[in-house]
Amino acid sequence: MKFDKDFLLLLRGYYKEAKTIYEQKIADEPNDPNHLFNGFCSFVYFGRELPNPKRDKIFKQALEYYFKSVELDPEYQLFNKRYTIKEIIGAGGMGVVFRVYDTKLDFDKAIKVFKPHEINITKCDKDRFISEAKMVQRMEDQRIVKIFDLSLDPLYMVMEYIQGKNLKECVQEFTTDEKYDIALNIAIGINVCHSYGVIHRDIKPSNILIKNGNIKIIDFGIAKSSSCNSLTETGLSLGTAKYIAPEIREEAKEANFVSDIFSYGRTLIYLFSEDCIDIEKCPKKIQKLLKKLTKNSPEKRYQSMSQFLDDFGKLQRKKTRIIYLVSAFAAFFLLFSFFFEIELNQTLPQNISKSQILRFKNIHNSWGLESNLEGFENFTSERIYKLLIQLDEFTGIKVTSEKPKKINNIWFEKHLKMLEKMQWR
Repeated sequence: MKFDKDFLLLLRGYYKEAKTIYEQKIADEPNDPNHLFNGFCSFVYFGRELPNPKRDKIFKQALEYYFKSVELDPEYQLFNKRYTIKEIIGAGGMGVVFRVYDTKLDFDKAIKVFKPHEINITKCDKDRFISEAKMVQRMEDQRIVKIFDLSLDPLYMVMEYIQGKNLKECVQEFTTDEKYDIALNIAIGINVCHSYGVIHRDIKPSNILIKNGNIKIIDFGIAKSSSCNSLTETGLSLGTAKYIAPEIREEAKEANFVSDIFSYGRTLIYLFSEDCIDIEKCPKKIQKLLKKLTKNSPEKRYQSMSQFLDDFGKLQRKKTRIIYLVSAFAAFFLLFSFFFEIELNQTLPQNISKSQILRFKNIHNSWGLESNLEGFENFTSERIYKLLIQLDEFTGIKVTSEKPKKINNIWFEKHLKMLEKMQWR
């Protein structure tokens, strides 16, 4: 890579200005590989914070510049030719991430290239990049992104590709119950990191990927081991401002497990309110926990994720007790039908079947309930059916169907009225 005076704009973070300049330089000299490559870098870093579809459009243009620069001068190739670039996924403080196709193993992966615009990669930079790969490699958990390989020259790592959105992009897509599940899984993932002595230092919505309700914690580029302080330069503030604990942001103290807990708390506030500060917009039953997660004084916060998980589990157990109560009522009335038979001249709606399954979701280990109650026959009232639909909405009980069924053997009007009066939400 050749250095020119305008490249200083890119190095100093003036990405918009650099983009404008290199766009003009490319228009004037379309076959200059250096201008093309610098244009690629400036477009990527300018576009990373833009919303879609603007970001994808900028990334697409950046790739065109990159491909042409490599075609004109192979020196600009960022990684092994074994990998074919499909798209740019994003960019951060530690580099640019591509979605690539592995031509040998025939599946998609992600490749993170260390700061492609960096001219002089320092030993500290390289050590931090290698440290990220090593830390992630030894943490075996489904909630943490996997590392497959690491190259030192050029400097890049090959990772698992997750075809999902980050939490910042898809927060509006989830119900409140789904958000509780996401909150739980993020907490478990962070707890796994801490159990390996790893402090993430940049927990935030854009570093949580979600696919089909499953989460992945990514971007350990500024993470560190609790047993090693050598990779943090004095006075260096790492992380994203709104999610950084105040003792780090304002007092320049060292990050630790408790500062990760603050960042997690801010992430949860965003999850429930789409605002990382306003706790009052979050569900009331979790506000007390959120306040403790985000106390300004680190001593007053949760001191470990395990402590938080215990309190979070109590919220889930309260919900489980309600599920037990509701399911007990439902089972009682269904079983009651076997002892009282009376002919009723009505049929159920077309989507009632002979056999129903009541399934309760297992939230996490002992914090939830999982059981199947099968073989309940002859649901004999349209009102019972409607109540089961309400149970479906409240508890996750599913009502499936095969064929209509004549009603012929139930009597409990008195109890049915009592059941209808229950408040499901």
